[in-house]
Amino acid sequence: MITPLDIQNKVFNKDFRGYSVAEVDEFLNTIIESYEQLYRQNIENRDKITSMNDTINHYKALEETLKSTLVVAQQTGENIQKVAEEKAKSIVDEAYASSKKIISDAHDEVKSISNKYDEIKRNVDLYRMRMTGLINSLLDLLNSAASDKTLTEIVGVNEALQQLEESAGMSENADGAEQEENLTSE
Repeated sequence: MITPLDIQNKVFNKDFRGYSVAEVDEFLNTIIESYEQLYRQNIENRDKITSMNDTINHYKALEETLKSTLVVAQQTGENIQKVAEEKAKSIVDEAYASSKKIISDAHDEVKSISNKYDEIKRNVDLYRMRMTGLINSLLDLLNSAASDKTLTEIVGVNEALQQLEESAGMSENADGAEQEENLTSE
């Protein structure tokens, strides 16, 4: 490329019938000025283009960094969501298993209490039956004694009644102790 200095330093040979030197010099000076302006603008434009290319490269690098950051952020978000879903499922499963165990334990406790209740009810029924039998036999004894026995024989009946009550009391104490023992063992 020709520089403005090349144009300025260019020397033409003079011929016999050549151009007017003053006109050629004036015209060359005009060309030099114009060319010099264009040459400076061209250099400035190249500098601007270089600067802009550097800026573009910087923004491209920044864009790539942002893209990779967004990808990492998206993957991290997906991972966090996946972990949260797994943890939620684990918590729900654990709560479900825990609730099943609580319900199972409650059913077992209800069965145990029901069995104790049935046993106590049987003991009460047995005690009621024994007492009813004792009372009925005592009534029969009193009815028969009142009709054909004397007062001294009835006194003997009173002793028999005391003995029966004592034996019934012992069986009651044994049944009561057995019931207490069953209740405390549970």
